[in-house]
Amino acid sequence: MSSNEVEDRESQAERDQRNTKIRISQEIIRADLIANGNLEDSRTKENNAIYPAKTVEEDIKLRKEVVGAQINVWKNILQEVLKKFAKVKDPRRPKSIRHKLAVLLMHALLIFVFKFGARKAINKELAKPYFHENMRELFPEFDSSPHSSTVARALERVDPANIEDIHVAMIKKLIKGKKFRRFLIQRNIPVSIDGVHKIARDGDYQGVEWLERKIKSKSGKETQQYVAILEANITLHNGLTLPLLSEFLYYDGNEDQSKQDCELTGFKRICKKLKAYFKRQNIILFLDKLYATFNVLTLIKRHGWKYMIVLPSNKLTVIDGQLTANKEGWTHIPNQPNYRGREQRWYWENNVEWKGFEDLNAVTCFEKWYEVNKQMGEIEAQYSEHKWITNIKISIKNLHELCNLGGRKRWGIEDSNNTEKNRGYHYKHAYSYHWNGMQCFHLMMRLAHAINALSEFTKVLKRYIRKHGCSYTLALIKETLWAPILDKAWLNQQMKKSFIFTIE
Repeated sequence: MSSNEVEDRESQAERDQRNTKIRISQEIIRADLIANGNLEDSRTKENNAIYPAKTVEEDIKLRKEVVGAQINVWKNILQEVLKKFAKVKDPRRPKSIRHKLAVLLMHALLIFVFKFGARKAINKELAKPYFHENMRELFPEFDSSPHSSTVARALERVDPANIEDIHVAMIKKLIKGKKFRRFLIQRNIPVSIDGVHKIARDGDYQGVEWLERKIKSKSGKETQQYVAILEANITLHNGLTLPLLSEFLYYDGNEDQSKQDCELTGFKRICKKLKAYFKRQNIILFLDKLYATFNVLTLIKRHGWKYMIVLPSNKLTVIDGQLTANKEGWTHIPNQPNYRGREQRWYWENNVEWKGFEDLNAVTCFEKWYEVNKQMGEIEAQYSEHKWITNIKISIKNLHELCNLGGRKRWGIEDSNNTEKNRGYHYKHAYSYHWNGMQCFHLMMRLAHAINALSEFTKVLKRYIRKHGCSYTLALIKETLWAPILDKAWLNQQMKKSFIFTIE
């Protein structure tokens, strides 16, 4: 046996030993989490179970159960959206109209509801006979099949504010119906705001509204145009994250490139929209450390909202110093020393003195948990620290709600943005390089995401998603709607059924 073979055998034995040690360590951590009631399964993770239907009859029954649950959601949401589409002012010449504007808007929306990656899906998928007939049974207004170019040209002329109004009206109806009541923070609607990079193109060939920047290249510095958007989502503490508003950052033609639009200027505009749509609604904003500024706090105070903002380590050192002074007085939440497998210690300071703010409070959460070292297989302690400033007075009674269910749930908007980028909504795809058209397609994508998110949190679909995952469930619905499985009598029966729309 050669020396190389001996070395390979020894290294393989070492790898097997390390992998065994890692597996045992992971089992120890998992057993500890289960014993302390801290293990939570992912809501959307697909398991490795066998398809539950064993016969064709069982398969059809299962498909009808899932599609029926989806139709019930559409009856309560999509049907109302379609009615509002019919009221949008048509910018086209009357004599050239072949398809109703509501039909064009509906086709644009369905691209994203079913997560197709391109406009041509209108020609390839949405025009297929079985799907078209099924949708016509559900929505009689769905009476024609337009070309994707016709849809794109219409969206280039439709006012994006119309789509935004329809989206917000849908959310306001849910709020008025108290659908979110159990998942609010301190009886406030939790709204998280974050900036997102949508698309970039080298050169200066796009519309004048695109932002510009200089990038390094082999030939020196070159111009790059890009689109950035400020997104606002409702982030409920049950994990439901709903897209709410989008504010495009744009270039106004100013020759001074340093004065281009940015997140903080866009924040003023999106707050103005939020106040206009929800004049008397109690709102609490969850923001990252970029917004920990005097001007932002002043703006929020003027609107009469609550806030939880991440305290940056390199800014607001006066506040951080006053907060750190209480570090020795840390405490646990009574009967809850751990949250999701992490030991938590808290300390806070109310009425922090900073630039004349009388209601500024600060809180810190120090966490400890255990992970397996993937190189050695040993169990190692991990630590993290989270700090926030807020205008809500901190007490031991509201720590969990404000920080764990509120401040920590702000990641929901980042996960939502990641879903739109990498899980089928094609956030980075422009769909149209016409500035107005791009905005309309983007707002349609956000509206579709909100509709799908609401569907995922209804009783039947949520139960099925827990077993099979989001992507598989949507694929099953698509397969069923595009196949000769559903008859007209069954579809009509589903539309006549009474259904109480509840969120879990």
